[in-house]
Amino acid sequence: PTAYKHFAAVNKLDPDDAYTWLRLGSVHPDGATSDAARACFEKALVLNPNLNEARFRLAGCLPATDEGDRLRTLLLADFQ
Repeated sequence: PTAYKHFAAVNKLDPDDAYTWLRLGSVHPDGATSDAARACFEKALVLNPNLNEARFRLAGCLPATDEGDRLRTLLLADFQ
């Protein structure tokens, strides 16, 4: 929770920093695969579509369904 608080404070200062959104999702108190973390990874990718770590983290948040598998394939297509 402490790391999350620090990144949240930085995020308030610069909400357009993709790396801060990535870190917020990675240390989210609800877990790095929670819906809240997923929203952070999505925001990071909106701000920087080339942020590969955010792609990997977001892919890890997707459900094990046909739709989740399809989206995971799209997210990771450049790495296969």
